This record gives sequence, structure tokens and C-alpha cells, in this order.
Amino acid sequence: MAQPKKDRHIRIKMKYLRQIQFGSKTLEARANYSSLRKIRAGQNLIFYCNDVKVKTKVVAIRKYKDVVSMIDSEDLEILLPDHSRQEAISVYRAIYPDQKVKENNGMLVIEVKTI
Repeated sequence: MAQPKKDRHIRIKMKYLRQIQFGSKTLEARANYSSLRKIRAGQNLIFYCNDVKVKTKVVAIRKYKDVVSMIDSEDLEILLPDHSRQEAISVYRAIYPDQKVKENNGMLVIEVKTI
């Protein structure tokens, strides 16, 4: 039988950590970095900011070619609560410019539930 994947720690801004903690944010988006490509459904992720940690389980992972296709395909209310479509695009492009997304072969959306 295969060994369960080790818990993975992912740093996140406090406001987004709190949204995950309280259940209003169940989708986390990142550039498709090689370090994230091994994450699988069923794996535990621990999101943290400073000394605050929230343990989650990966429900699903979806890949998109760019920020706009991701925003248009996902439920914005649980991806980036309290943001309009255009605000969300601006937020993600500020973190992940188009060139960075292209270099990493797109964007990942990690669907999680707290445990």
C-alpha cells in the first residue's frame, strides 16, 4: 500500500488564512509551480501565516491556462470573497503576472476543506 503524502505547508496572507479557517474561502489559486504539481486530492495542506495554522484536506485540483480562464471558470465567492471579477483579475495578475503564469504552464486551483 502506498504511503500517504506528507502534510504540506503553504504560506498565505492572514486575511486569506482567516477566510479558509472560517470556511468562506475553499479555493486557493497559485501559479502552477513545479513545487506544487505533486499535490493530490486527499493530501493534507497546512496553510500558515506567522504562528497561525489551518489544516485542510485537498478535495480537488484544477489547472487553467491563465488567470482569466481560471476566474471565469471558478466560483469567485469562494476563490476570492468580496471581490468583483475585474478586482480578482487585478489581484491575481499583481501576484502572478502573465509571463510568470506562462513560464509555469498556467494556474492551479486547489479546492480544500478544513479538518
